[in-house]
Amino acid sequence: MANTCKFYKEKRYVSYDNGNTWQGLNEYRKGRLYEPNSVDCIGGVEYAFFELEGEYICDYYAKYRKSQKFQSSNGLDWEPVTPYVFGHIGDAIYDEKLKTSNLNMDCFKAYWWFDNVSTSWDRTQYAADCNDSPILTTSDMQYLPMGYTSSTITKVAVGNCVTRLSQIRPFNNEESYITSLILPDSLREIGGGSCTSSLHINNLDIPSGVTSIEDSAFSHNYIGSTYLPRGLQTLGDHAFLDCSGLTTINSDIIPPNITTIPLGCFGGCNDVTTVDIPEGVTEINANAFDGLPKLKSLTLPQSLTRINGGAFCCGWDDDNYYYNEVTIPSGVTYIGDGAFKSTNVRIFHIKSTTPPTINDINNTLSTFTNDHTSAESMIIYVPCESFEDYWNDSHWGLYDYYLRPESGECEPLYSYQEITKDNTQDWMCVNGTKYNKSYYSVSYNNGHTWYPVVPMQYQQGTIKTSQGGSCNGDRTIKLQWINIDGSTGWEYGSTSGNDSISNGNSYGMKSAIISDSVTKIGSRAFEDAKYLESIVIPNSVSGHIDTWAFQYCESLTSVTISDNVTGIRQQAFRGCKSLESIILPSGITVIGISAFDSCVNLKNVTILATTPPSVDTTYGAFSNCHPDLKIYVPAQSVQTYKAASKWSAYASRIQPIPDS
Repeated sequence: MANTCKFYKEKRYVSYDNGNTWQGLNEYRKGRLYEPNSVDCIGGVEYAFFELEGEYICDYYAKYRKSQKFQSSNGLDWEPVTPYVFGHIGDAIYDEKLKTSNLNMDCFKAYWWFDNVSTSWDRTQYAADCNDSPILTTSDMQYLPMGYTSSTITKVAVGNCVTRLSQIRPFNNEESYITSLILPDSLREIGGGSCTSSLHINNLDIPSGVTSIEDSAFSHNYIGSTYLPRGLQTLGDHAFLDCSGLTTINSDIIPPNITTIPLGCFGGCNDVTTVDIPEGVTEINANAFDGLPKLKSLTLPQSLTRINGGAFCCGWDDDNYYYNEVTIPSGVTYIGDGAFKSTNVRIFHIKSTTPPTINDINNTLSTFTNDHTSAESMIIYVPCESFEDYWNDSHWGLYDYYLRPESGECEPLYSYQEITKDNTQDWMCVNGTKYNKSYYSVSYNNGHTWYPVVPMQYQQGTIKTSQGGSCNGDRTIKLQWINIDGSTGWEYGSTSGNDSISNGNSYGMKSAIISDSVTKIGSRAFEDAKYLESIVIPNSVSGHIDTWAFQYCESLTSVTISDNVTGIRQQAFRGCKSLESIILPSGITVIGISAFDSCVNLKNVTILATTPPSVDTTYGAFSNCHPDLKIYVPAQSVQTYKAASKWSAYASRIQPIPDS
């Protein structure tokens, strides 16, 4: 057929709804023959746009399928017009990740949304165009209203032409925070300090292609959760320093290629409760996890060889003290100065049979210390067969008071060791004669060091050469107790047997026995005994239970009060949040200010006194107790209580004591 033949022209259409509607495309082809050997076709040239598969074009931040202009003299053979001419086909295509109706991430370098703009610059959005550089920097923000602290950036989207993020925040003095950040799949590097002090985001979505997060990239932000890409190769120093919101640091945040936890990387993340460092990590750098005040659980990997100075310094949940334990794996060969300084770790298990090098600067016991060392000794367990090596080591030997062999393996020696110190707890009276006291003890290193056997056992030693102080009658033990770690303690009474308990060192008590020699429970006697579960106050005690005596005994569930007690002083049982019921004796005459305040589970108070005791209602003797609190009194006194001064405030709660 001659090239001068004329054909019908066909236009290409596309449908996205199974043929219900059609959209025309700027794309054409030859149809059926219209007229052979037409004079209209002699020397004619036809032009058409053809779609380029998989390619796109941007037009004012909207994205379209890209087409190219071609020419043909016969409708069959087509060649591109030179210089090349491009166009777009059909309706704009939008990116679901951006969640907007008028933008596409391929068409801009970054986009910012603003709220509360109170300047003459009245736009609430701004976009930076893609250019020859794949790096988003402050130069891309040159048209923003710099310096207006009243302008609030609420959302930022970074375009698909960006591979490196150097700065996300245009206002150096802006105090607001970005609540939504969209990062592109093209991103590979997040630059140092690029997002510092900028974000308040519940979930930080970092694209899977990112291979580098540099120094301080996300420091000083709120980040509820995040997941670092598995291909991440570089994690910079202080990358997440002082990030609140994060509660768990584990393999989600430490990818497989990160074998060294960088300097200060997660320091100051004050909401973290759990750190579970994955296998493959060999070194933890200085201050990597320092200042985590809510930390309760730490798991270290078997691959670990080095823990540098201050790595876990100055943190841990104080309320969890008696349950805080750390196991340091057998492969660890170095522990730096202050690695566990000022923590609330009570027990360490060192698994290496060769004592790791520790670096206590100036021999100050600064590698392992805790805030309770002076009151409740920590314990450092080491392998039994290496106990003497640790004990003889120039640095580990400084911790000889805390060293213990792991139980069940060593052959111990037992002996009574005499105590020769001259304070009141180191001697005992027998038949009017003073003796040095000796305690039953155990040694795991052939007698070099001795530790009390638990529970403690004592006997008389040699006659005490210094007979200072009275020994008229044998001294009695007025208080003895068992701590939550199984150790025991005691406190001597006077020879007269007229004893008082006050200002006790009761933090670790789990149970206690008060002897019949005690006549008074004094101020702060058991205050802050967080683990004390029960107490019996014997009939030898009379008068008042003094102020703050059992304040904040948070585990206390059972209290038996002497029949001779006549008063409960101010805040005596305040904050005993596990206490559900209590019986006050018949001789009670006063219940003081806030005596049972914040006993949040206290449901039943039984008062055996027929005459209503005086009670405080100004601050509430029973304020902040269980909402269903009931006060039981003798049946014949119910109306008397309800009518009594100040008891009327509790009238709806007062009921007769049920028949047993």
